Amino acid sequence: MALPQPAAGLLVPLHPLFRLRPLGPRRPGDGVRGDRRHPRPGPGRRDAHRQHLDVPVRRARDGVRQPREPRRRRRGPVPHRRVRGRRPRHHRAAVRLPARPPRHRRGQQPHAAHRRLADLSGHVPLAARRRGRADARAAGGGGHGCGGADLGPRQPRHAAADPRPVPQRRHRSGAGTVSTGTGGRRVTLADVAARARVDRSVISRVLSGDPRLLIREETRRRVLDAVRELGYRPNVAARTLRTQRTGTIGLLIPDYANPVYAEIIKGAEAAAAERDCVLLTGSAGAASELDSYLDLLGQGRVDGLLLAGELTSKATLDGLTADGLPWLLVNRTMRGEARHVVLDDERAAALAVEHLVSLGHTEIAHLAGPSRADTAQRRERGYRASMRTHGLVVRPGWTNRSDYTAHGGYRAMIQILDAGERPTAVFVANLASAIGALHALRSRGVAAPDLMSVVAVHDLPLAEHLWPALTTVRMPLRELGQRGVELLAQVGPDETVREVVTGPMEVVPRESTAPPLAR
Repeated sequence: MALPQPAAGLLVPLHPLFRLRPLGPRRPGDGVRGDRRHPRPGPGRRDAHRQHLDVPVRRARDGVRQPREPRRRRRGPVPHRRVRGRRPRHHRAAVRLPARPPRHRRGQQPHAAHRRLADLSGHVPLAARRRGRADARAAGGGGHGCGGADLGPRQPRHAAADPRPVPQRRHRSGAGTVSTGTGGRRVTLADVAARARVDRSVISRVLSGDPRLLIREETRRRVLDAVRELGYRPNVAARTLRTQRTGTIGLLIPDYANPVYAEIIKGAEAAAAERDCVLLTGSAGAASELDSYLDLLGQGRVDGLLLAGELTSKATLDGLTADGLPWLLVNRTMRGEARHVVLDDERAAALAVEHLVSLGHTEIAHLAGPSRADTAQRRERGYRASMRTHGLVVRPGWTNRSDYTAHGGYRAMIQILDAGERPTAVFVANLASAIGALHALRSRGVAAPDLMSVVAVHDLPLAEHLWPALTTVRMPLRELGQRGVELLAQVGPDETVREVVTGPMEVVPRESTAPPLAR
């Protein structure tokens, strides 16, 4: 049955969700949004953003509610609401945890695959751990308490239960020791701490010898045993960043060919090794080489610098002080500076002259070192003072200078022989120069020691293999290098250091000296 049509312009009350509209003949665009030819008031602000779409509007038409078309689902990943402290699921990275051998009931044997996995990972089944603790309690009568038996260090979970020492192998590149018990990687401080059952700070303080660390001797021994078994070596780079120290001491010498500096280097190396440091040596025979070394060493690559030689100037030392690098002069002094450690060269020269005088020599020449060398000046002063003490005259032509090389000693000896009246003995300020002096005597047909006796400063193994074997004055060269490192480590960079190493000093008589022949 058809309902009667209402008159035009009659308002029909509808549900509050729907607007009232006049009923009557439809006009173009009625019920369709976006028709700009016949604008009509929109449904409200709620649908203002959809006015450009040509879709049906949710309105009552002829008293019947028209359904809305379903919205199309957006393609692509669905955006999630961001929750504070948590990332959306599609942003998370999948992490697969390694499988662990499952625990088994008592009396139940694990699967073969689980046994193989346990052997590879070092996992000890629960039943085996319980049996081990029970056996230990039965043997020692206690547990891990203070009054119980000592069951030894507890093995870490990643380590095997084998009590034998862990075999070691070394990197091909020499980077450090690698333990097969740590999966082929470098042993770390955490591995040692787990083996010794202590904190990592205890391991570090035990290895550094911290006197403020108060632990039992048993714990200290357990730490050292763990370090030895795992082959642990401290990370030098990490220690340098933490302590601001490199553990390196520098030593600059003028020439490697001079055998005297070899003994000084040996003493310095021994003293550095006692302090867990290494010695870095370099040869600077020219001023340009010295500047290059100082530019490198002044950048914090060494903790201190020992300087031996005559090329160092006051400006160079002032630059090292400004850079904050501690330095110390070895076997030399400098005017205006008060940081040096030297030998008693004047006493060594006096011992040489006294030895020749005791043999009956009164005409003694001196083959001195270079005028700029501080050691040569001190030895010449000792020679002249000893000659005056014994009432002997120093003739002008019997003192000649040369550098500390065999070639320089040869030339200086030739000049003494050509000066006119020859002396009966000569005191040489250096072993290398004495080798050249002996060669000059043989080239001129002057037999030693029959016609001329020769004695030199510094006793080295080379001296007894010369022809003739050279008489020398033994100097404490190793003690000099050792004392230099000790002072550099103990004395502050701004403190005054003026020390003379007296040490054992004696004459070593050999075939190059003898009583003079009657003229």
